[in-house]
Amino acid sequence: MTESTLQESSSPIKPTTKSERIPELDALRGFALLGILLMNIEYFTNSSYSLLLGNSSDYSGINLFADRFTLIFIEGKFWVMFAMLFGMGFAVIQTRMQNTRRSFGRFYLKRMIVLMVFGALHGIFIWTGDILFSYAFAGMVLLLFRKTKISRLWKYSLFFFFLLILLFLSSGVPDPKAPVDEFTTYLQTQLELSNQVYPFGSYFEVSKLRFSEFALTASMSMLFFPYFLSVFLFGAFVYKKGILNNLTEHKALLKKVLIIGLPVGLLLAVPSSLAVEKNIDDGYMGALQAISAVIMCLSYVSGFLLLAMNNTFNLRSALAPVGRMALSNYILQSLVFSTLFYGYGLGLWGSVSRAALIPMVVVFFVFQCILSQWWMKSHRFGPLEWVWRKLTYGKI
Repeated sequence: MTESTLQESSSPIKPTTKSERIPELDALRGFALLGILLMNIEYFTNSSYSLLLGNSSDYSGINLFADRFTLIFIEGKFWVMFAMLFGMGFAVIQTRMQNTRRSFGRFYLKRMIVLMVFGALHGIFIWTGDILFSYAFAGMVLLLFRKTKISRLWKYSLFFFFLLILLFLSSGVPDPKAPVDEFTTYLQTQLELSNQVYPFGSYFEVSKLRFSEFALTASMSMLFFPYFLSVFLFGAFVYKKGILNNLTEHKALLKKVLIIGLPVGLLLAVPSSLAVEKNIDDGYMGALQAISAVIMCLSYVSGFLLLAMNNTFNLRSALAPVGRMALSNYILQSLVFSTLFYGYGLGLWGSVSRAALIPMVVVFFVFQCILSQWWMKSHRFGPLEWVWRKLTYGKI
């Protein structure tokens, strides 16, 4: 091995330059962060045990409208979008490493291990609704498909999605007369405990409860492992197919997905969302909800890219900086809102109406746009992105 080869194999991957970046992709990541916060905000002021129990709400008036709007248009859709972007990120790094002699598998595995640590710290010490831990675990499995041909990526994606649907359908409709099992009793006990600890407990007491809650939600999220993998693979397929690099060329396809996908997705989303609202624990409705989330997500992505191509509403310049430091902004959302709602902070738990949560999100996201623009003017990475990169390489 020559000296030049040794230098090439040991040198870090150079950061993506401004000319290499796809501004529409960065802006889409920023848009996904807004949707993620609109989805998560309810669970900063409500225990995730209520989500696991499927407790129905007693909202009325404008609060009922806000809740149903979120269920139909937000819930699940932006989670899918964020996962799709994760798969695209996998493909971006793999593509950029093809001309180096570094091992992509080893590099990406280290990257996922660091992300898993971030996720665990986030879930235990800041907010229990973390998704990074599960993403990192699924990202490790995604490595098994790194040599898969582009033409097969979407087929594997479809396979894992059908597997998820089969899991939903196999659960069927539960018997309402069946006795309450021990697990449900445990969840109900923990829900009562969380409704006491989160609004009034100290940071130590909250973190202790967060630990047990994070362990449960992280393990249960593994049930959706086929969902993660399916969307990751589809995101990798979209990037490797070159759609994002030739948006103008694929403009007709994007319009078709938007025009067909949005109404079809809504037709499926409304009944499944009403089932969630009425606390109908039905595997068939769960399958319907998963299908509608994917279809509506694709229509959102298509519509957003069409707007971003023309920089309508100045989307690229407004949202791209947010997307470039997505990890930092995601953690910042949790840090700020957990401090606002938990007892060791301002203690607003349960005191803000469902409808009022939405403008709170919008105002804070505007602040994140301004903050991100300011930060990226003088830095190449977000603060946590810098830490992530340095820990992956094992050196400062």
